[in-house]
Amino acid sequence: MDNRDALRILFKCADIYEADLMDRNLLILYVDKDHNVKTIETQFSAANFMHLTGVKFPERRISANYFFDLCINRRLNSKMFVLSADGTTDMKLRILPTLICKDISARMVGDFSARTPLLTTEKLAGGVKGCMGFVRDRKTDYYVPNTVLNIDMRKYVSDQCRVIAILRKYKKEKVYSEIVYRNKKSDLSRLKLPAAFVMHSELYLDF
Repeated sequence: MDNRDALRILFKCADIYEADLMDRNLLILYVDKDHNVKTIETQFSAANFMHLTGVKFPERRISANYFFDLCINRRLNSKMFVLSADGTTDMKLRILPTLICKDISARMVGDFSARTPLLTTEKLAGGVKGCMGFVRDRKTDYYVPNTVLNIDMRKYVSDQCRVIAILRKYKKEKVYSEIVYRNKKSDLSRLKLPAAFVMHSELYLDF
């Protein structure tokens, strides 16, 4: 992959990110090993996009919001950035189009278990071909995306759990107004929903 290939991917993914994920929340419902339904609530902003790409700017520091603006308005050019010498940018950009979508292609979730000095993330959501990493934002208490990994995530989580549904809303909305993924094999009526989900059912769709 060269910078021109990377630029095409960046522009395409920025457009989809803006349309499907930016300024939205995803509520991921999953079943743990004890068959309890649990949730992970995520939030996406323009500032998160840059962290998912792995591109580098050797000449000057560029803010994450400005980077997204450059991509959306087609003002980023191939001479402004470089790809990581270790190949991580290439790996991220190859899987990014698969993960930038309404449901981030999440069919399983788990706690990130591989501790490395080069990667800090807490939750993984994805599948066998790639995944997105999330860290908790201490200000908002939501999980926000901070990386994508071109890996089989089963090898990097300590507690692989099956996703049963993903709901989506704009972050300013109180109610989750859309189901963007539902596991057809999961009968939600037979599962015990988490207490917070039941207590605040007005915030969620009626299953």
